[in-house]
Amino acid sequence: MGAARIFVIDDDRDSADMLAALLSERLSGRDVAVFYDASSALGAIVSSAPDAIVSDLTMPGMGAATSSLLELGRGVCRANCF
Repeated sequence: MGAARIFVIDDDRDSADMLAALLSERLSGRDVAVFYDASSALGAIVSSAPDAIVSDLTMPGMGAATSSLLELGRGVCRANCF
């Protein structure tokens, strides 16, 4: 079994990068991927089911994509989806 995968999704690049760095540092051995919009994260969620998703739920202009992200995450995420 490979390293646990954590997806960080946030349109605020500074926040996303800071959280990803913190998770990588504190949870060594985990694979942390960063996405800056829900649309780009959707394909990655389908192709490689993450163990956890940490996402901004109020990204501008992403109403439908954010809803799709949440529904898809619930069905695909292997462990904990936030």
